[in-house]
Amino acid sequence: MSVKLKVLHGAIKKRGEWQLTVPIRKSPFVIGQALDCNMRCYGRAISDYHCEIRVNGYDVYVRDLHSQSGTLINGKRLAGEQRFKAGDRIQFGRLAFELLIQLPARNPQTDAFDEFVSEMLLEADEADRRERASSPETRWYQVEPVQPRDPYEGLTPKERLVAKARKKLPPKQDEPMRLPQRRYVADNANQAVTECLATHYQGLNVGSVGRYVSEP
Repeated sequence: MSVKLKVLHGAIKKRGEWQLTVPIRKSPFVIGQALDCNMRCYGRAISDYHCEIRVNGYDVYVRDLHSQSGTLINGKRLAGEQRFKAGDRIQFGRLAFELLIQLPARNPQTDAFDEFVSEMLLEADEADRRERASSPETRWYQVEPVQPRDPYEGLTPKERLVAKARKKLPPKQDEPMRLPQRRYVADNANQAVTECLATHYQGLNVGSVGRYVSEP
């Protein structure tokens, strides 16, 4: 936590340079004219040990050290010790200051269960790393065999029985090919008449010279 006094009235000089703020790095922080004070201030209204500022954790307190002219907090004379809040004004003699308090950024609190799970994951990773280091062959990838697909997937029990029975039947044979029909074609009209008479009168040799052609 950073605690500072911002100069509102008067002048503070340190090592030849004028200061706009006075950091409070010690507790208690004594203000007065004495040589052992943390901040020496000169003036008739300022006692040797005028007042002190004390920081306790995140709280700041001001206590008057029985000064003759007294210490004013926000325009009111301080009696004993009082808690000093950010923005309050303190005045002694012709000097006036404003208290500045800057709290440190707090880290978000982590859940205890999350920390426990994180530790377990780290331990598992470390165990896996040691196992792989002791067995280098485990670094190779292994392809799992593909399970055969059920050909009857999605069928009802009755449909399964029908499909299995049909599978056991012998394959259906194709019908035998039929020879194309042959049609007799004569070379001319006379030959056609002669062939017709020869067919009608069986056993008559008319010297057929025709030919057979296959029908499509």
